[in-house]
Amino acid sequence: MALPVMPSLPGLTWPLTRRGPIFDTAREISVSGKTARYPRRTNPKWQWELSFDALWQQRGSSSPQSNTDMYALGGFFSQLYGAAYPFLYYEPGDGSVTNQLFGTGDGSTKNFQLVRTMGGFSERVQAVVGTPSVTVSGVAKTLGVDYTISSSGVVQFIAAPANLANINWTGSFYWVCEFDDDQIDFSQLMTGLYSVKKLTFTSKIL
Repeated sequence: MALPVMPSLPGLTWPLTRRGPIFDTAREISVSGKTARYPRRTNPKWQWELSFDALWQQRGSSSPQSNTDMYALGGFFSQLYGAAYPFLYYEPGDGSVTNQLFGTGDGSTKNFQLVRTMGGFSERVQAVVGTPSVTVSGVAKTLGVDYTISSSGVVQFIAAPANLANINWTGSFYWVCEFDDDQIDFSQLMTGLYSVKKLTFTSKIL
């Protein structure tokens, strides 16, 4: 089942806070005093903290709960039962790649995980926006004919790319996230106008 997409609301306050990359390192100390460390996960997590200065509540409408900023956010949060289920979040400042290398063919492998690079580090992309552009050795491939994409961002080719063939993609992607808390605190500024001081959520590794 497709995950719901967090609505984009005009009352978002800038700058927004983003924490990460966040890793989880195990630390061990022996009796002799020697230390050892190793990562518990190879993919980082990210955390966002948003605030909204102005969320309008429409009044005088025959259906006041529809198409309003406050109800859009509250309804979206409610359909996930707070922090119970994941959702998709698109960040305009970090939600796209251009001609990103995500694999090299060997003549037999058909499945390749989409990634985006950050400096010298490659991070998994788990959900795409729309239809991405995928090329093999510079030749464009067609979704549904030459390949499919799984719900976790794995490109599955019908025919394995040739040995040493570069596999690239261009497109936009979502972050798979979960809310950190089970409630939202709305502050009423005036009749029909609300704000939210803090709304946090963290990326989820599928």
